[in-house]
Amino acid sequence: MGRILLNEYKPSEPVVLSREELAGLQRVAPKIRVEPSLSASDCYILTPGSQVGVVRFGGTTVEIRPKLPIDRFFFILSYAIDPSLWGRDVVHFSPDDSVLEAVAPAFRMLVSRATYRGLLHGY
Repeated sequence: MGRILLNEYKPSEPVVLSREELAGLQRVAPKIRVEPSLSASDCYILTPGSQVGVVRFGGTTVEIRPKLPIDRFFFILSYAIDPSLWGRDVVHFSPDDSVLEAVAPAFRMLVSRATYRGLLHGY
């Protein structure tokens, strides 16, 4: 199939899915509402709920983007985790960044910080 791009809470355009792809989607992302489309028997309207992120099954990647701009999404997420830590490290996001593109620089920064003194060799 390739790539399916969805937006949080927003119904998609009709998406062609084989039976195997439909079963895979329902297995890895059961909270996505799947409704048959009237356009063809193998087309579906996909409506994600409040979960955002990227999943892959078989040869198909499904990305669910947040309804907010990505920088606001990560602000809310980080603030909810620990408001006292908010604002120490600023990461700038482009409004066009995907969830995966936005997480990668932050992950790199955290790995760099964790390995600053070298890796632990005792286990």
